[in-house]
Amino acid sequence: MSSTQAMRILIVDDHEAMRHGLAALFLPESDMEVCGQVDSPDEALAEITRVEPDVVLVDVSLKGANGIELVRDLKKVRPEIVVIVLSMHDESRYGQIARDAGATAYIHKAELLDQLIPTLRGCKLMADSLGSGSVGSGNKPTTPHSSSAHRHRA
Repeated sequence: MSSTQAMRILIVDDHEAMRHGLAALFLPESDMEVCGQVDSPDEALAEITRVEPDVVLVDVSLKGANGIELVRDLKKVRPEIVVIVLSMHDESRYGQIARDAGATAYIHKAELLDQLIPTLRGCKLMADSLGSGSVGSGNKPTTPHSSSAHRHRA
């Protein structure tokens, strides 16, 4: 696939309105596309095999589940996948836990409008500069992303 291939994004959030709102953020972005939206860890794990996203956006608090555990499970299945954790909780409490679990970045939901698109583009640049494949190019990186490469503060 060419380097102009859109970055494929899977959204995991138990609130339908949040999923739709996140998806709407990507509509004007020609280099990004939402390839799926799910509301549970089980669906997310099934969907990454089916739609092969480059990036998974994960809410830290899912109904009856823990988004941090989902991050660990996603990284077991696809170690190269970029996982960005979204939360209303302060980063000082969950940010490092998310990164320790394998998340590439942690973004407070109050900062989504300012930080999400630049963070995704930063992940793509980082993958390209590592030479291990690129997010959105169809190549799967063989080296996991540094968990501290993209640190965002609320």
